[in-house]
Amino acid sequence: MRLGRPFLGFLVLVLLAGVLLYAHRPPHRADIAVYGAGLAGCAAAWKAAATAPQKKVCIIVPYPERLYGGLATVGGQNYWDIRGWRGDLPQGGSFRRWFEATGPYYSPASLASLIEEDLGKLPNLETLWAMDVTGVQKDRQGRIKALCLRSLKRD
Repeated sequence: MRLGRPFLGFLVLVLLAGVLLYAHRPPHRADIAVYGAGLAGCAAAWKAAATAPQKKVCIIVPYPERLYGGLATVGGQNYWDIRGWRGDLPQGGSFRRWFEATGPYYSPASLASLIEEDLGKLPNLETLWAMDVTGVQKDRQGRIKALCLRSLKRD
């Protein structure tokens, strides 16, 4: 499968190369940063942290609700649209595990807890809740060296 240049599938941004994350606090260092805690972001962060346990992985979550899963939990969705009528689940990995644990109709809170439990098993994974990216610093070769973050608050 060939991915186009502007691909930011499912709002996931994975940055590889010792990235400094700046907010209104001391710098936070991570080797891999994932933007978004939807299903794809959680799966990407889990895979990165599990595959590279020596690397520090960080999930940047751009909403204040402290629930993993994005639209599947915080958004109130409670049904997996999986084309089940074909008798086969085309997805694998974390998605398949979460589906098999919850079934096609699920409680958003239960799914969020399941994802939190999975991610919590990885000591090299940290979540920055209610943060958004306001700037990117790159080196001369265009590699990301730092992200500037700001805290988000509900009005």
